[in-house]
Amino acid sequence: IHTQLERFNLSEDNLALVGFSQGAMIALQVGLNARKPPKSILSYSGMLLPSRNFSNAALESTKVMFIHGKDDTVIPIEEMYS
Repeated sequence: IHTQLERFNLSEDNLALVGFSQGAMIALQVGLNARKPPKSILSYSGMLLPSRNFSNAALESTKVMFIHGKDDTVIPIEEMYS
């Protein structure tokens, strides 16, 4: 991530992480554990894995959107509410 930010001369303030399914879970874990959090995280058909290490800065400043279908048989929609 840092290599690509440097490549395009961007800061973490301009970073949005997007992921689908397992990629969404990785985006959430990486983004919410970052010392310099991303601006936003978009999670498609993923879920937030339990963690006690989320960065306070990320929790306060990162906008997170979950998009999930109610008929998902891999990750039930109920996981979004736990």
